[in-house]
Amino acid sequence: MTSVSDIDLVTRLSERLPPASVIVELGPWLGAISEVLATKGRLHVVDSFVWTSDHAKRVPHLLEPGESFRAVFEELMEARGHSVEVHEADFETFRWSGDMIDLCVIDAPKKSTAIRDALLAVASGLRDGSCLIVKNANHHNYFQMMAYIQDLIDQNVLSLLEADTEGDCNTMALEVHQSNEHLITAIEET
Repeated sequence: MTSVSDIDLVTRLSERLPPASVIVELGPWLGAISEVLATKGRLHVVDSFVWTSDHAKRVPHLLEPGESFRAVFEELMEARGHSVEVHEADFETFRWSGDMIDLCVIDAPKKSTAIRDALLAVASGLRDGSCLIVKNANHHNYFQMMAYIQDLIDQNVLSLLEADTEGDCNTMALEVHQSNEHLITAIEET
């Protein structure tokens, strides 16, 4: 679930963006973060939109596990007056082909292989100076993912912008320091 602290971090960083920024969110679920991002630029969301048993526990009786929640997400965004471009795809197969990304939010991966897949999905659009926000990257239960990100920091591929080490925000903000093939190679080889 997304905490108030997570939303505050996303809001602070997205307010630094220039108008008409390209924003990509991987794993929007029901749009708590999407609602903030949609007001800050051109928002693209990427998800397989498959309702899981974990989703069903958090929001009972909305959908059955295995059903698509894309329509629910789109209806929520429309009801809030937000325009969002939806890309229905798995992170493993999706590859960004749009304009360069100013801000990318990743919310879903909990393992090093999953964060690697998510980063590869958007790497072609990230450039030196792009902002990357990773939900759960500052959570001790997901040590493998934290270690993978630390490896990328140690290689100067990413640098830490902000992380809450004592509060309830488990989200980490990073700056990208490589582009295109160099970034893709670093992600693949880590």
